[in-house]
Amino acid sequence: MPLTAKQVSAAQPKDKPYKLTDANRLYLYVAVSGTKSWRCNYLDGGKDKTKTFGQYPAMSLADARMPNA
Repeated sequence: MPLTAKQVSAAQPKDKPYKLTDANRLYLYVAVSGTKSWRCNYLDGGKDKTKTFGQYPAMSLADARMPNA
């Protein structure tokens, strides 16, 4: 089930970094420091890579879902 804006804003830091998954390999990475960043996994030459789009709240959930973010 896709994330909601309420879930994103309510995400709190924990003892270890964690991910809140959305859709199409997009997820919110929540660091121990409390920094939240939008990331997406993709394949490049058969290898998994990760791209970081921006930090929340500067980049909203809707903006992170845009195909050319």
